Formats: sequence, structure tokens, C-alpha cells
Amino acid sequence: STIAEIGTAAVTVNGSDIEGLTLTTERPGTLRGTIVADAGVKRRLPDRIDIAARPRRAGAQSTFESVTGTSFEMPAPPGPFTLDVDAPEGWDVKSLTLGGFDATDLAIDIAGEQNVPVTVVLTDRTTDLSGTVAGVNAAGAYVIVFPSDSGTWTTRRVRSAQTDARGRYRIVGLPPGEKYLAVAVGDLDEGQETDPEFLQQVQPAGSAFDLRADEKRVLDLKVLQP
Repeated sequence: STIAEIGTAAVTVNGSDIEGLTLTTERPGTLRGTIVADAGVKRRLPDRIDIAARPRRAGAQSTFESVTGTSFEMPAPPGPFTLDVDAPEGWDVKSLTLGGFDATDLAIDIAGEQNVPVTVVLTDRTTDLSGTVAGVNAAGAYVIVFPSDSGTWTTRRVRSAQTDARGRYRIVGLPPGEKYLAVAVGDLDEGQETDPEFLQQVQPAGSAFDLRADEKRVLDLKVLQP
């Protein structure tokens, strides 16, 4: 498909006419990717994974690609962006490289470069965190898991799950090799689990743990009281 040129400019609207504004367009950069299996994976790669390039610039639109084979091409949004790979249950992203460099959870800006190589390595050695939540409103409570290092509070490493009628929860596919904190709360607004202010508030009460690749860990929690 044809990729339109893109131009952006920041303006301040104060009721006066804007004169002399020149907007220069340029062709957006493009990504050319390959999906491969990690060493030791014996089964077929998943039939489909979804990949999104999410801009850090306010107002910019994400680009998406649903990949049904082992290669893909997609336009990149203007300015810095992060790559988000959504693999089906039982699979996880072992590594993500762009132009030969680690691009996992990092902001990337390829400007107008074309066919920048991306390699996604998938593994079926996924982590499995589960447990039981006790306390008032334990049934239907929310468990939030996030890194102890606030510098890595990104969507991929911040996860939430709601407990069942017995207060049980399960979170599959957390990236290993990270020191995490887990908390249980009785109520959670939409999107609140990724709000840095909220995570800072509950951080002191978090239960600390870490995860190795392919580890299955049981972690029981108590609902935090408001």
C-alpha cells in the first residue's frame, strides 16, 4: 500500500490568526521484520502475532500489523516510538532487536529511514505467577504486578489480573530476569495500573519477588486497605 507523507508542528491556539506557518512533510520510516523461534523451541510458531509501534509524541497515531507468517513490513509513526508485540498465550518475546540493537521497551526514532530491520525472537518458555488473595473483597480484587525499578514501568512489564470467586489469580508471560512488586487492591479504575502516581502510592506495600525464565511461582497476597 502507498504510504502518505507526514508533517507535524506544535502550535499554540490563543484566538489570534496564525501567519507564516510552514509545514514540511516527509515520508515516514518503515520497518522490515522477521519472526524467529528461540533455540530449543520445537513446536510451530504461532499462526498470528500483532505488532504495534506506539508513539511517545502526544497526538501521534500508532501503526499496527497483524503478522500471519514469519516476515512483515509496516510504517513507523513519526518521532520516538516503542514496539509492542502481542503474542498468544503460551508464547513470549525473548528478544526484540531493531537495526541490530536491543529495542525491548526502549523509545526508538528512525526518522525517515526505510526498511529498518527488526528481529522478534519468540519463546515458549513462559513464566507463570499465581496465588490466592485474602482479605475483604478478595473475590473480584485486582492484582497488579510491576517492576521495583520505576524506570521500567512500561506496559509490557506492568500486568494486572482480577481474582475469581475464590480469590485466585494467575498472570502468565511476565518477562523474566526482573525484580517485581505485587499488590492486591479491592478496586481499580481503567488504566490505573499503568499510572505512575498510582504505582508510587502502592509501591511501599508491594510484595517483592523475582522470576527466572520458565519459572512457575506461587505468591499469596492480602487486599490493601484504603
